Amino acid sequence: MIIYCTEEFSREFNNIKKKKNYKDFEKLILEFFLDNDFEKIATGDLLYGPTELPYIKKRLPDAGGYRLYFLADIKTKNIYLNFVHPKKEPLGFDNIGIIKKKELHDSICVNRKNIPILYTLERCPIKGIAVFKPYEKQKNNK
Repeated sequence: MIIYCTEEFSREFNNIKKKKNYKDFEKLILEFFLDNDFEKIATGDLLYGPTELPYIKKRLPDAGGYRLYFLADIKTKNIYLNFVHPKKEPLGFDNIGIIKKKELHDSICVNRKNIPILYTLERCPIKGIAVFKPYEKQKNNK
């Protein structure tokens, strides 16, 4: 399983983790997405898509925490994160609207085919922090 991220996700992630109010954020995201199997990760509220390619909204850790929006590719068992926001201040806001959800869904369906604009989410083995590495399509997989 590979956890892919869009540039927008990595930008939002870095903005959120800078704020002291969200000191648990990075740890929660890394533990959930990197320490669990695909079946546990691919749970949440189904927003769009067929069952083999659902677009999901996940609440971490609960209703007052963070909202993550991602595509779960059941066939390849890969995750495509493309938006995150906190619920509490100072960066928090209510759930995003239907139009924004649809834009996010449509953009990730296109972006996952356009490999150079994606990143992989990994954990630094020394510092234990999130690392976003640009994902490049392997030459053998043209």
